[in-house]
Amino acid sequence: MKKRLVSVLLCGVITFPALSGQVSIPACDARSGNATVVLAGVKGKWVGFSARAGSGEIIDLPPEKVKGFASFGSGSKIFHFGGNKGVTSVRASTWADFDKKKNLMEDRKDDSGWVSC
Repeated sequence: MKKRLVSVLLCGVITFPALSGQVSIPACDARSGNATVVLAGVKGKWVGFSARAGSGEIIDLPPEKVKGFASFGSGSKIFHFGGNKGVTSVRASTWADFDKKKNLMEDRKDDSGWVSC
């Protein structure tokens, strides 16, 4: 019985990172200025979205609440960042909080990383 309990606990520890949330961007069209963001079991209350132009300019969209498009931290939404701005990549992240006075996101939780567009 003890061996079984230890193996179950060990399995849980090994697979724990796989249980963390995921943010992905499976589709992005720079010409139309649209990208689909998919959340799967994410933590955090806010989603931030940014687009990066070839010149290095970063276009940040206003953050959106996770509950606005993802029930139980999972769901998808199309973000509109505007077309014909030379966008080469996009990124989405979930955040624990948004300080409206400072206009800053706080405590990043999950992130897609920069994705080519």
